[in-house]
Amino acid sequence: MGKTTPGFSLTPSRTTPFSPASTFEAKPGSPTSETVTPPVSQAVNFTETSLSKESVAFTATTASLTLTDDGSTPFTPTTGTATNISSALPNTTSIDYRKVCDAIQHSVNFAEDRRVANLRFNGSLDLLEVICASCVWEKKTITLSDLRECNTYNITARFSKDCEKNVSIDVNISDNKAIKSVFNDTTITLSWDTADNCSLNYSYCCFQNGHTCSPIQHDKNKHQFQVLANTNYTCNSSIEVSRFVGKSVYDIRNIKTDYGKPDTPENCSPKSTEESININWSAPQNETNGPIHGYIINIMNIKTGETLSSGRQNNITQYNRTGLKPFTKYTVMVQAYTDKK
Repeated sequence: MGKTTPGFSLTPSRTTPFSPASTFEAKPGSPTSETVTPPVSQAVNFTETSLSKESVAFTATTASLTLTDDGSTPFTPTTGTATNISSALPNTTSIDYRKVCDAIQHSVNFAEDRRVANLRFNGSLDLLEVICASCVWEKKTITLSDLRECNTYNITARFSKDCEKNVSIDVNISDNKAIKSVFNDTTITLSWDTADNCSLNYSYCCFQNGHTCSPIQHDKNKHQFQVLANTNYTCNSSIEVSRFVGKSVYDIRNIKTDYGKPDTPENCSPKSTEESININWSAPQNETNGPIHGYIINIMNIKTGETLSSGRQNNITQYNRTGLKPFTKYTVMVQAYTDKK
């Protein structure tokens, strides 16, 4: 509000009336003649202004004093309101919160498994809430949880001063992923623990020591190689850079395949009596598929199909079986075996 000057009364310091008007004539050489007449009454206006903090507008009030020439009447003040002077000057003391809001930036730090992320915003405004339709916001820990690799999450962050920020967060695969390998005596299978929706590009390679390999590339997170038993292989695989892969992920494995099926024993020679049979043989010459751990001997009655088995016989090349039926035909089978690793 403007400040108004209160009413007041002033008495002049002298009471002598104004002198009458005087007239003079210019002397030769003077350019003009002038008549000066003092005013009978004179209005003196006092103006006070005030500044409104909120509207930045000026309001003026006026006090009028009337002077008379009778030398005895005191001054009589009158008050009145002058025309308001309004100015639309900008409020230079206010903060432009729109610019403050626009300047807010975010940062995301993911846990190794990418299921949890720490979400932070810099700036001077207070973070009130974070809205995520398909994940969970924990205000106390400033974290997003229930995240999945190769997914994009649309986040709405609300701040004080009616500030709202919309951000998108891509959940990349972990940089520390390791390839999984499963193998036996005939195959090696390499696989990555990535979701099917990731649509990533993979490269696979397996080769025997001392050899080379041309990588096999496709978009599947698994590949199987046909290999030899009891053989050393170097296998590697990588995931190429893409939207959800910040940098190429690479891993390597040195694998020796499992023992394979052993070759057939050699020089098998059975000798029979009326109720017994004695069998001799030699170990297989080729043991590239693995060592021979023992043998199994099966004796089958051809007529009835009954089979008499020795069970596992470790490190022998001779076997004797008694209690057979006289004058009966039997088939003898000697099989080498190799235990798995």
